[in-house]
Amino acid sequence: MRLRWPGAALCLASLSLACGPEDGTEGQQGAGQGNAPGMGTGAVPGMGTGGTPTGNTGGAPPVGGGGISGTGGTTTEGKMEVTCSINVLRSEPSTNIATVGIVEFGTDLQGVDSAVVQFGPTENYIYEAPVDLTEPNYRTLLLGMTQNATYHYRIAVFAGNNVCFSADQTIQTGNLPNGGPSNLTSQPGPSTAPVAEGFIVTTTGLQGSWVYIVNHEGQLVWAYSVGQGGFGFTGITRARMSWDGKHMWARDLNVSGTNGQGTIYKIAMDGSTSETFRLSTSHHDFTVTKDNGVAYLAKEGSTGTNSPCDAIRKIDANGEQNTLVYDLWNALSSFDYQSQLSELCHANAIQYSESEDSFTVSELYRDVIIKVSASGQLDWVIGGSHGDFTGDVSWNAQHGHHLIGPDRLLFFNNNSNGQASRAIELQLNLSAMTAQQTFNYASGNTHTGQLGDVQRLPNGNTLVTFSIVGKIDEVDPNGQLIRSFSTNAFGYTNFRPTLYGPPVR
Repeated sequence: MRLRWPGAALCLASLSLACGPEDGTEGQQGAGQGNAPGMGTGAVPGMGTGGTPTGNTGGAPPVGGGGISGTGGTTTEGKMEVTCSINVLRSEPSTNIATVGIVEFGTDLQGVDSAVVQFGPTENYIYEAPVDLTEPNYRTLLLGMTQNATYHYRIAVFAGNNVCFSADQTIQTGNLPNGGPSNLTSQPGPSTAPVAEGFIVTTTGLQGSWVYIVNHEGQLVWAYSVGQGGFGFTGITRARMSWDGKHMWARDLNVSGTNGQGTIYKIAMDGSTSETFRLSTSHHDFTVTKDNGVAYLAKEGSTGTNSPCDAIRKIDANGEQNTLVYDLWNALSSFDYQSQLSELCHANAIQYSESEDSFTVSELYRDVIIKVSASGQLDWVIGGSHGDFTGDVSWNAQHGHHLIGPDRLLFFNNNSNGQASRAIELQLNLSAMTAQQTFNYASGNTHTGQLGDVQRLPNGNTLVTFSIVGKIDEVDPNGQLIRSFSTNAFGYTNFRPTLYGPPVR
């Protein structure tokens, strides 16, 4: 079942300017923008002055694809700066999510083959939004901005070896809705290693219905309430941006995969549309796929003894073409298990690995993680009474995990009976089928019995989420705490260096 609510139409603001290149300087990290009390109001586009040719061919700072200090950003090295006309047709925050900027423009530059909008708190433009040339008026969203703050931006259009820049413009963000999450405050740890710069996508977990994003300083840059989910075992457990970065997917818990229950939501990043997909027996988690759809967990596996086991299922970007990927009972039927909720199986987390083109699934009652190819072939099972590996393969309870590479597995070990929860990394020998522990991190005696997540970050740090107690730790490669974020509760988490394009996990 799919429901759709179109958002309110946004007003049109227009600005016409003739532009040429500006002096290009290397972008430096700008200061984060804090919150201001009160409600934000719609902004009138800032008026910029036309640039003049300078002969500088280094006009665009090599910022990284929308993320701070990322890689793969646009560079103008070797490009010829030319003059052109860029008409800004729209420049305003979304009326639905006021930290999202909407920019539309036109240009008389012939043969345009790519474009970006560079933006940031200053004219150093530490972020970069790729322009989809197929969108009407080159409509582009500016993501990652904080509340009630002024941001600068400029448009760069490319045609072969030529590049043209607009003049600097400004856009004013507003406040996010009342009743949602607040900025996160970090507490430093003993390690002085640099933090990973980027964004954390998460939810309010078992404490409500909010999906939100904070930057690496803990400041809110995006928030949306799905209006359902509520509290307790009906909370919103997972949020992930779609593979192309244009939508946010989220889901409720439905802890036992109850028949007739289980909901996944799809929200446009500017909040203009929201869709609800009722997926009976779906529960806990999902992962995004390269076709902009999702793979999810559902109680639709074989009927082993007295209740269905779990299965991996997949829907496309429209919530349709619902297909079975793999019946987990095929991998689990021989394992010893202890049920806690009168279930045969209890899958609770799923990840997709692009490099492996595979899914990994955590199953709680057997203390195992299962790897299955995207085509539905079982690769291996680690842990439990009949796993494929020997060595360091004994633990109690797990949820979130990260297949870092074909032979490296990081997972969140909840533990039971109040013992400290941990992040554990295993080095896998795929020839000898052995596993050796290479990383183990616990935050004192902190224990979370439900959810919990881990992710190896691009700079080598590890993000460890103690969901139910509302704690996120970032630790260095030596397992030393760099800092902690705290709040009432988190769901699963997902770190992104940029809010554009595919995820890194």
